[in-house]
Amino acid sequence: RLDLANTMIGEADESALVVRRRDAIFLTKLSRRRPLRINEREMGAGSHRIAPDDVIEIGSLRFRVVALDG
Repeated sequence: RLDLANTMIGEADESALVVRRRDAIFLTKLSRRRPLRINEREMGAGSHRIAPDDVIEIGSLRFRVVALDG
């Protein structure tokens, strides 16, 4: 559960920042070693809006977005 406005996910050199903005959640890649993937698509620089059922891959870690609200 991500209740904070900003939450870092991942490991030391493979991480991303989850940012809550009003009624949406965005993901920004922080690491440079491996690509950030959402639903098997490599994401470039910048923030990317995420949605329920999205699969996020950061290095060897995988996360599935279950819901965006409480």
